[in-house]
Amino acid sequence: MSIEETLTRLADAQERTATALEGVLAALLAGAATSVTVTPTVTIEGEASEKPASRGSTRQRNNVEREDKPAPQPEPEPEPDPLDDPLDAPAKEPEEKFSEEDVRKALKSWRDINGSDALTALLKRYGASGMASLKPADYPAIMKEVC
Repeated sequence: MSIEETLTRLADAQERTATALEGVLAALLAGAATSVTVTPTVTIEGEASEKPASRGSTRQRNNVEREDKPAPQPEPEPEPDPLDDPLDAPAKEPEEKFSEEDVRKALKSWRDINGSDALTALLKRYGASGMASLKPADYPAIMKEVC
């Protein structure tokens, strides 16, 4: 067999593989209700034999069979053991990250509604005399209070 013939056969095999993979992808995208079975076979001189291909075979072709099966039902999650979570432990909420600009805009809007005296009192509760002296660690609490 010449190199040109080998390259042509290889290109044909790649095209068939791409077509088979498109079918598999379409089945996967269609949902879990469709199952796909891929069976490799040996191809000798352009004819497929019925015996499965060996692992080292370079002459393989994938036959794709689709079967409609009911989607597997997920198993329910086990209920947590109440003894694993101490009752006196406070539930932690994930803290959001706020930039100085976010806090500055929120405080400006809050000041427009509540007045400058209220803003000054709020800043003093956090130990600050102005926006520049606020600690970034206090941003989430301030945002929770003003928003």
